Amino acid sequence: MLLSQIANQIERICHFLILYFLLYSFNLSVLAELTTFSVNSNHIPVIKSIEYYLNGEVIDDETTLERLKNRTEIEINLPLQRHQVRRSIESIYRQGEYEEITVVVLRNQGTEGAILAFQMTSRKRCGRVELIFGPSGRKDKQLSKELCQSILKAKPGVSYTSHLITEDEKRLKALHQEHGFFEPRIYSKINEEGQLNIDIKFHINAGEVTKIEQIVFLGNYHFTRRKLFKQINTKISSTYNRSILYQDIETLKRYYRRAGYLTVQIKAIENYEKKNNQIELVIQIQEGPKVIFSGVSNDKTVEKLWKELTKTIKFDQQDNYSPFTLRGNARWIRQFYQQRGYLDPIVAFQVEKVPPIVNSHQGITKIEFKIETEPPKPIESITFVGNRVFRHTELLDQIKTRPRMRSQIKRFVDAILPGRTPGGLFNPTIFEQDRRAIERFYRQNGFNQVTVENDKVLDDEKKLRLTFICREMGKQVVRSIDFDGNTVFKDWEIRQWLKIKPDMAYNIDLVMQDQMLIQAKYDEIGYIYATSEPKYENGTLHYQLEEGQIVEMGNLSIVGNHQTKKHVLIREFENLGLRQGETLSRKNLDKIKQRLFMLGLFNNVVIDLPDLRQKKAVLDVILTVSEKKTKGISLSGGYNPLDRLRTTVELVDYNLYGRNLRAGMKIRISSRGNLYEATIVEPWLIGQTIGTFRLFEDNLEEREDVRARGFTTNLAKRINPNSNLALQYKYQELQYSREKLIKNKVLSTTTVSSLGVSFRRDNRDRFLDPQNGWLNEIAIEYAGGFIGGKASFIKLTTDHRYFQKIYGGLVLASSVRSGYAEGLRSNRQNPIISFERFYAGGSTTVRGYAERSLGPEKTQRGDFFLVLNSELRFPIYGLVSGTLFFDAGNVWDEISEVSSSLQKGNIELRSSIGIGLRIDTPIGPIRFDYAYPFADSSATPKARTYLELGQAF
Repeated sequence: MLLSQIANQIERICHFLILYFLLYSFNLSVLAELTTFSVNSNHIPVIKSIEYYLNGEVIDDETTLERLKNRTEIEINLPLQRHQVRRSIESIYRQGEYEEITVVVLRNQGTEGAILAFQMTSRKRCGRVELIFGPSGRKDKQLSKELCQSILKAKPGVSYTSHLITEDEKRLKALHQEHGFFEPRIYSKINEEGQLNIDIKFHINAGEVTKIEQIVFLGNYHFTRRKLFKQINTKISSTYNRSILYQDIETLKRYYRRAGYLTVQIKAIENYEKKNNQIELVIQIQEGPKVIFSGVSNDKTVEKLWKELTKTIKFDQQDNYSPFTLRGNARWIRQFYQQRGYLDPIVAFQVEKVPPIVNSHQGITKIEFKIETEPPKPIESITFVGNRVFRHTELLDQIKTRPRMRSQIKRFVDAILPGRTPGGLFNPTIFEQDRRAIERFYRQNGFNQVTVENDKVLDDEKKLRLTFICREMGKQVVRSIDFDGNTVFKDWEIRQWLKIKPDMAYNIDLVMQDQMLIQAKYDEIGYIYATSEPKYENGTLHYQLEEGQIVEMGNLSIVGNHQTKKHVLIREFENLGLRQGETLSRKNLDKIKQRLFMLGLFNNVVIDLPDLRQKKAVLDVILTVSEKKTKGISLSGGYNPLDRLRTTVELVDYNLYGRNLRAGMKIRISSRGNLYEATIVEPWLIGQTIGTFRLFEDNLEEREDVRARGFTTNLAKRINPNSNLALQYKYQELQYSREKLIKNKVLSTTTVSSLGVSFRRDNRDRFLDPQNGWLNEIAIEYAGGFIGGKASFIKLTTDHRYFQKIYGGLVLASSVRSGYAEGLRSNRQNPIISFERFYAGGSTTVRGYAERSLGPEKTQRGDFFLVLNSELRFPIYGLVSGTLFFDAGNVWDEISEVSSSLQKGNIELRSSIGIGLRIDTPIGPIRFDYAYPFADSSATPKARTYLELGQAF
């Protein structure tokens, strides 16, 4: 009894402490006329109604009232309960909208009933948050505005407290000290009188930057001061930066560990001299003993693999050599050799400490791993036991382990096809994966109660034999499918979505996919809480559905857009019909997230629904973005046979004025001529129509002795995620050199004014190095006539590319490109200007021939061209891959020449074959091709090599 009474007292004290914490720590209060009924239950009032007040006024907004009622746990026409009041206050406070909540019981005169009033005051929130730098406006004398904003907790819409501002001042001061401003002056100005949204101004005077006067190393016996200096970025007389210093300390630790000093300890001591605003850095090093790892074995082949093992385990990344760590190393070593065919290696280790020769050193620690094992035993056979339904060959196709190969051809095939255990050697990890693969194969075919065991036996002849024991049990078949709880969709509608049909095997994986599909269909129309629970019993697959309610979108809050304007983000929501009060779906939110990433403005995009767990009918959406740097300058250079040496300088801004305007300037200088261009792109010129304007001057066409200058405007409309339609107007002025004027008697200048329409469909899986998908493009260009310009023609071009992954890493890539141009009737007597005619030959069209060398001998350009390419791409090792290719194509002066050749049954195509290497890089594959042309009898074949960035097509 005594213990029970003590427990009750402790429980009451805990309840009191919790209530006290809520009332005072969270600025809550419950005004008690509740004391009048705490003693005698007859005096407890019955609540007849509940009213809500905000800042002294009655709340009459229906949405707000509904939200408050949902969070109030007090029941009408029942006596008031303390715990109900407490829980209601907690629930309402968690909304984060109210600063203070007071509960008052108002008694009705002459009645026993009472009115319960919730009196709330609005929470003050941060309004505009400004950073004011001074007195120096020089950027090299202050931190960037973006960096300072990133560490502030005070942001627009965040609950305001004086403590929050004080902490932000401390954060700004610490940030400046980390970047070398040791004496910053930081203060804030606010005006919170009678305002709910409080504007905050942080005034920042960074002061003078602190320089590093001296760097001292202590305790460095193994490495000289000069060697250590080469490893770090912190230098004498440079600006102090704490984050760089910490990175340097980690760099030094890695440097020591690579040399065997695993337990090295390094710390930096900062001695700041306020008088001269200088700092001395003392880097203290405790090297510890040098640790040497070695491996010995009774099998010499094991010792030969030790060097490869150290690259896998990487002892130098360990910071200790405790028994626990070494036992872990031993397990990794055992697994390493098992994966290379050694059946059951025994790994032991011993530690030997060699005393130091010099007193200041801590000696050497030798750690030797001893591996005892027998040579690898090739797998002699693989046997399946208990498989009545599936044949041996069917099960063998499901696993990666293979018996010893006796055929050299089979060994070669196995070497180039990934996923096989080479040479028929036993790998326990793969062996277990194979067991699971067989079970998965059975379950996919309806045998959901199957169990598979595996075993290995080394027979008397030391031959390794593997066995898989299958217990199939019975097959489960879906005879019928029914649904319960669905009112939005009919049974027949849901059935047509499902992958599982009657009389199919009961495949749990497919059922799970169908379950997700049903929920996704509901989500598309706003039922985001809908669930579907499948259950299989006696041949019937039953889905129990709970549809829930349609969910509408509430307020949209955006966080993290320091540079980007809000409307840039909001329009992505509105484009998919996501506005306040409209139906909300997670599928559309995922689409918006993908589109925001595709803008190229953000490192990270997070869309959160904070009230999702409460299953509310209206959900607020919080969009948090992390912006990336959108301005940059790039300098690149290269060489190709046409332009020879060339250098390119490009200035870009992908978020001009914060409106997602993309602007750029490019200058390209080469030995054959120069290019100057300026481009601006508006992705929402007219709705979702992309507008592009480009101004250029191009004299790279030195072979034509011509300089082009002009501009293009382009409108592109995305039809679906893979297709777009574009309309383009181009105007350019072509000026020929004096030599060309005399030689060809052409006009000194001409103009081209053209209007073009193009359609592009691209569903390739990867842009730089695709493995699957199509690229289809067709374009028509009309110049002259009613559009103006001296040149007049009509031009049609097509580009079709197909990529198919055949098996493993083998990819078949094919391309067909063609074009036809013809002068208009008013200009039939004059040929189309050479600048607008077609060319072929070279690294991206028909390899094996000189750049732009195919076609008529005089012009090497024509009115019709055809290029065919085919490549077989295959992996070699790691980032290196290879290709076998065949190219064919030509350029004809007129289309009539092609018609004549077709009538004779012999179209004249130049062709070539070749091989190539590809090295995968983050900016695309580096391509090396060797091509041999099949020239006609009048020409001497000459192989050519090409070194370029990117695939040929």
